[in-house]
Amino acid sequence: MILMSPIVREATESDVEQLAPLFIDSVDTSLPGVTFSNYPDYALDIIQPRLLKQLFPPKSRKTFVLESHTGELLGYGNVKPDGGPNKDEDELDHFFIKAGEDRRGYGSQLMKAIQEEFGERGLWVQVFERNERAVRFYEKWDFRLGEGGKQSLKLGLSEGPEEEIVYCMRWSRTSQS
Repeated sequence: MILMSPIVREATESDVEQLAPLFIDSVDTSLPGVTFSNYPDYALDIIQPRLLKQLFPPKSRKTFVLESHTGELLGYGNVKPDGGPNKDEDELDHFFIKAGEDRRGYGSQLMKAIQEEFGERGLWVQVFERNERAVRFYEKWDFRLGEGGKQSLKLGLSEGPEEEIVYCMRWSRTSQS
């Protein structure tokens, strides 16, 4: 039996139909104790048009998807301009692997492609302090606490926590050990 590895490619607008539910399921795992999909702002019919605006120019530099040989999208990563603490650098805005597809190297495959594309400029990422697994993943890929260190992020939810601490982490080719 031949196993075919997923491929990384640039996203198209038609991918949003698969990306929206992937986003909703994944964001629910991004902050322990918070189920974003319980809030009206995270309903599929609201998320799909929002992602169409966020994942493609001018609000995005590039969105990558990880696609299986069957056409199923297993994950995606999005790099936006005007990120970082000073809002003047590229930022990894979304980075999600489909629920149940973790621990298969898919995140690493996707991150490698993104770092190859954005290696000259480097990248920022904000990650919830309480999402220890994500923090460890970014550290594995040489993201380090950068300017801005820890910041408070307003969640804008109708109930539950009002804000959470996020780490502002920076990666550049020159910072790799």
